[in-house]
Amino acid sequence: RIRDSRIRAMVDYAYRNVPYYHSTMKERGLSPSDIRMKDDLRKLPTITKSTILQDPQAFISRQIPLENCIELRSSGSCYGTVLAIPYDRNAILTHVGASQRWNYLMNRLLKRPLLVRQVYITVPGHNFQRIAELCSEMRLSRLLREFKFLSVRDPPQVNAARMKDFNPHLLSSYGSYLELLVRHAELTNVRWEFPKVAVFSTDTLKPQITRMLRENYGCQVFGLYGAAEALGIGFECEAHRGYHVCEDYYPVDLVSENGDSVGEGESGEVVVSNLINRAMVILNYRLGDIAVRGEDMCECERHLPMLSRLDGRTDDVISLPDGRLVGPSLIIAIFDSRSDIGPYQLVQEGLDRFELSLVPLRGNVEQIEVELTRDLQSLLGEEALIR
Repeated sequence: RIRDSRIRAMVDYAYRNVPYYHSTMKERGLSPSDIRMKDDLRKLPTITKSTILQDPQAFISRQIPLENCIELRSSGSCYGTVLAIPYDRNAILTHVGASQRWNYLMNRLLKRPLLVRQVYITVPGHNFQRIAELCSEMRLSRLLREFKFLSVRDPPQVNAARMKDFNPHLLSSYGSYLELLVRHAELTNVRWEFPKVAVFSTDTLKPQITRMLRENYGCQVFGLYGAAEALGIGFECEAHRGYHVCEDYYPVDLVSENGDSVGEGESGEVVVSNLINRAMVILNYRLGDIAVRGEDMCECERHLPMLSRLDGRTDDVISLPDGRLVGPSLIIAIFDSRSDIGPYQLVQEGLDRFELSLVPLRGNVEQIEVELTRDLQSLLGEEALIR
């Protein structure tokens, strides 16, 4: 009931204030009264990142001053192109409220009802860091978490030393970087005091790494599922049977290749709608992720619908000749920090051989090639052959 009420409110708002939805509904002979519940969203077209990139302004509301918004950025890992998404402050506050669903769970496991020290290892300037900074400005962050942000650009041994000084209760990072931490600990026989809870997102964590964290280090592991376009799609509970979908904020449909909804136990592409952000309205958005629809009930007794598994875009760790492991987030960071290139693709053809394809947007092509080769070799090794 709450979800459908928010759908009606957002569709009415989009029709009145967002050029894309006003013109699209007019073309289809629709009015806001024609979309009353989740199934009615199918009357609107599905969109993708490329749809928005063709004309981003068409999705931005006329009612929200952009100077009052916080800009979040989607990853360029799929299309090689970053999408800037303005969020109004009320949307961020609503998301912080929704996040208490999983924060409460973790606080209960930590037996800490109030302040939790949390380390987040991410690309500097990541969306979560920007949200935390906004919450700090609004004097909310210390009510929820005390954060320390570390960089995935630093090797595991460096960040492990920094975490020791901070003594966090909770560690959050990409699944691939958590794997690097665990593998480094195992290879060097360094017995770290891992935090009691670890959270992974953005990319997946291999089951064997999850088992190692739980069995070797007594660390409970949870997955979060979200995107810049829809911040808190789902979360893993203590039963570890999949992801509970925050259906009242970010309703999800799983569709087959022909666009039909899939049934329980079947896989489909994730189509999500953001019902809280009025600065840039995004409805019926194809994320490009593949997931499996789960059972409606979970032994934890939460009543949110479930995704039993996320199957798509499982980034893997790059293995190098000297035995080092490099997470894909480090590669993505090199490209996302530049504004002079468009779509890109890096293919590992062998342990030390890589092919880079990209679209230069401006500047000297030879200079771009020199700089990217230098940056990639500093990460992958001077012996790396980059064509």
